[in-house]
Amino acid sequence: MPTKSENVTEGAVEFYVPLIKDLPFIRAFNVNAAARYTEYSTVGPAVAWKIGAVWRINGQFRVRGAESRDIGAPTLSQLFAPEEENLSGFTDELTGASGTTEFRFVSNPNLKPEVARTVTFGFIYQPNWLRGASLSVDYYHLYINNVISDVFGGDPTVEKLCSEGATQYCLTVRPFPVSDTSANNYPTAVLFESLNNGRLSTDGVDADLS
Repeated sequence: MPTKSENVTEGAVEFYVPLIKDLPFIRAFNVNAAARYTEYSTVGPAVAWKIGAVWRINGQFRVRGAESRDIGAPTLSQLFAPEEENLSGFTDELTGASGTTEFRFVSNPNLKPEVARTVTFGFIYQPNWLRGASLSVDYYHLYINNVISDVFGGDPTVEKLCSEGATQYCLTVRPFPVSDTSANNYPTAVLFESLNNGRLSTDGVDADLS
């Protein structure tokens, strides 16, 4: 069995800059920034970074915020794993036919890294009147592009996307084009494959009281 390896070269830089201190309502205002460049032999270069700031209003109250760009490279297994096959019963949504077909588990050497952008903003309150107590509340917004997910070609939603022209979702092997919905177009194989499957966005609030 052929083996695959990955070479990773990277470099990073980080800064911490105290900008202001000992002013009314600004006991301290500090900025930090970091950047990392990574060269993957499998998927090429990627740049990640983060910038943030902390505003200490007084001895009890701090406000903080940050924005970052992060990279999630596909695994060697997702990129280069050898194909696996087995026979299984399958009911095809496109043709309505049932039978036995070949299920193929395939890798995808064309995967791109996931790219995430995260924004956070919040505060920390540590009251003088209750030693050791701390309350933190942070809002976050996360957006991921090129999300890597495992896709089954026989899923009805996937088949529908394929029939509507989204060719990256055409993960069935058929004797005729998908416009043919007769039983003669029952698939000879159905694929399981990792794809860059669109985008993901979420936000919320984290709170901690101790």
